[in-house]
Amino acid sequence: EAEEKAALYAKQKEIQRIEDARLRELAKKEGNVPLCIVNSKFFL
Repeated sequence: EAEEKAALYAKQKEIQRIEDARLRELAKKEGNVPLCIVNSKFFL
């Protein structure tokens, strides 16, 4: 049970990290998306 939860949590963190990186790249490319908005989506 605990191992399953830990694995799920790790997977979610990895997905979140990938999404965050993707959005940061997009924001840099677009140049009009404040990073704080990108960040707040993930760190609330």
